[in-house]
Amino acid sequence: MEMEKVINFYGKKAQCNQAMEECAELIVAINKCLRYPHDDQRINNLIEEIADVIIMICQLKVIFQIPNSEVESMIKFKEDRIIKRFEQEKKKREKSQQYGS
Repeated sequence: MEMEKVINFYGKKAQCNQAMEECAELIVAINKCLRYPHDDQRINNLIEEIADVIIMICQLKVIFQIPNSEVESMIKFKEDRIIKRFEQEKKKREKSQQYGS
């Protein structure tokens, strides 16, 4: 695998540090998009930072020997939980609006 070659060359710790740095850069890019929502340059930077984080997530899965199936299972679990919470919150809001709260 190509990612294993990269990890072996730079080292696991260095790539973990790089993953953290890329996450921080994504946070900054998101913040800038919120402040300047119609700035194409900011949107393009956000796309680039999303790609960088996805690449680093792939490396983290290799470094920590996490199978895709485990990540996919967790994603499904969390998506289901988000939808459940959303539905509950939606019902609460509809109920409070119904009673004028």
